[in-house]
Amino acid sequence: MTSFEIHRLETCEMAAWEDFFQSAPEGMAKTAGIHFVDCEHGMVGIVSSVDVLALNRVLGLGVRRDGSPDAPLKLIQEYDRFAVSRFFVQLAPIALPTTLGADLERYGLRQYNNWIRLIRGTEKRPSLDTGLDVRTIAEPEALTFGSLVCRNFGWPETLVPWVAASVGRPNWTHYMAYDGQTPIATAAMFRRGHCAWLDLATTEKDHRGRGCQSALLAIRINDAADAGCNLLTLETADKKLGILAPAYRNAVRMGFRVAYARPNYIWERAPTAG
Repeated sequence: MTSFEIHRLETCEMAAWEDFFQSAPEGMAKTAGIHFVDCEHGMVGIVSSVDVLALNRVLGLGVRRDGSPDAPLKLIQEYDRFAVSRFFVQLAPIALPTTLGADLERYGLRQYNNWIRLIRGTEKRPSLDTGLDVRTIAEPEALTFGSLVCRNFGWPETLVPWVAASVGRPNWTHYMAYDGQTPIATAAMFRRGHCAWLDLATTEKDHRGRGCQSALLAIRINDAADAGCNLLTLETADKKLGILAPAYRNAVRMGFRVAYARPNYIWERAPTAG
């Protein structure tokens, strides 16, 4: 991929996460310790009340401007200020300078794993019938959506109102799959220009393997095409011990291809003595 194309993908995701953090209700943001800092060292997401790496992570380091050699120290100080026990820094292939990985390691971060970015165009629309009712949702279903996401991601129930608050915001579309009248799966799409970022995909444990996420991918691909998007992106975990993540397999079946891997560097607070 070209640097321009990678920048487009990274910027779309950063915009989605920034808006997601901004959606947090004011009172809840205070009690849950939800902060979002857009600084020279990237976009810093902080949720000090929970140990969830997906929410305590840095995006865009070295993307919009070159990262400085002391950026890792500044990031550690920012998270330490809120007593966060650990956080991720995700490096894009275009992050500059190219020594950023070594700089992170110099300050005690280590490469933990990779997340794989997959992409797809919208010129070839999928058709998929799973027998499930898959549809967009609005504010009346927001708390149900938030409950499913938090339960299946393993996020604490206290974050349900925050996830729910993103439903109905501009540029977002949220979806649920139903078995009869029972909601069993979720997904969301955020649009920035002609690019769409897909995430918040979860399925209730007892309903996995029924094609829920393939159906939710299909409806989002078609809706993105209708909205004028020509590029879709999502991320999955890297394979472990040769086993591909189910989300990866679903995406490839629906026409996505690997764009690049993004390494995650982790910082963990040293345990206190005694």
